[in-house]
Amino acid sequence: MSTSLSTIKQAILKNNQPALYWEDELKRIISEFRAEIAIIKREVDDTLKNLQKDAKNAIKDATEDVVFGGVEPAKIVAQKVAENEIKLFKITTNQQVKDILDNLKKSKDELTEKMEIQARNKYNDLKAQIDKLIEKTNSEIEQLSARGLDDRAEIQTIIENVAKMRGPQGERGEAGVSGKDGISGKDGKDGSPDQPKQIASKLNSLNEVLEISVIKGLKGQLSIILRSIRDKAGGGGGIGMPVHQTFTGNGVLTSFTLTYGVAANGKALWAYYNGQFLVNSTHWSVSGTTLSLTFTPANGSSVDVTYLRG
Repeated sequence: MSTSLSTIKQAILKNNQPALYWEDELKRIISEFRAEIAIIKREVDDTLKNLQKDAKNAIKDATEDVVFGGVEPAKIVAQKVAENEIKLFKITTNQQVKDILDNLKKSKDELTEKMEIQARNKYNDLKAQIDKLIEKTNSEIEQLSARGLDDRAEIQTIIENVAKMRGPQGERGEAGVSGKDGISGKDGKDGSPDQPKQIASKLNSLNEVLEISVIKGLKGQLSIILRSIRDKAGGGGGIGMPVHQTFTGNGVLTSFTLTYGVAANGKALWAYYNGQFLVNSTHWSVSGTTLSLTFTPANGSSVDVTYLRG
C-alpha cells in the first residue's frame, strides 16, 4: 500500500496537469483506498473467525479427558493464547489502516498545495493581462482625444474659409418707387455754350476720376439704392457669417434658443459638449432657432455651438 501511495505522490509532483484533473484523480485515489480498507476489514474479520475457531479446537483438544480439581488448566491456557493472538492481530491491522490514512492525508495535502500554486499562477497571469488591456485602452482613449482636438481645429479652419467665400452674383432687384417731383429751383446763371456731346467729350478726356461728391445728392441716392437691394430678396447664393454661442447646462433643459436660424436647413452647425464633438441627428437637431439635444446636459456643463446664419 505504501508503495502505491509513493508512486501516486511522484506522479502528482511531476505532472503539470490542471487543478480539475487532480480533483478527479484525488477522488479516484480515495475510492481505491476505501476499497482496499474494505478488503482488509474483511480479511481481519475472516482471520478473527478462524482464530476463534482454532482457539476453540485447541481448547477442545487440550482439555479432553484433562480435569484437575474441577478446573481445566489447558482450556484456560488456550484461551489466553487465543486472546493474545487476536490482540496482536488487531494492533497490526490498526497500524496498517493508520499508515494508509496518514499517507492518503499527506498526498491530499500535497495535491491541495499544488492546486493552490496553479490557481495563484493563473490569477497572476490573468491580472497581468487585465493590466495590459487597461494600459492599451487608456492609450487608445488618449489617441482618440487628441484626434478629436485635431478634428475640431480642422472644422474651425473650414468655417473660417467658408466665411471668406462669396456666392455667385444674385439677380437684379426690383426697381425702386419713383419719388415725388421736387420744388422748382431758382433760375440759374447762363450755362456753358458747349453742346451735350462736347461736354461728354471733355469729361471723358479727364485724367482723374470724377468724385461722387462733385455730383450733388449722388452719395445719398446710392446709399438708398444699396439699402433697398439688401432688404429685397433679390440677392441670393451668399453664405451667412459664422456665429458662436455658448450655453450652460442645468441638469434639466435639453433645448436651447439660437440667436439666428441655421443655414443648410439647420445642418450648418458644429456642436461640442464639454469639448466633445457632437454628431447631427445622433446628438442634436435644429428646428428654426431651437437647438434640441438627445441627452440632458449635466448641471454646470458647457455646450458650445458654431453655425452659419441662414
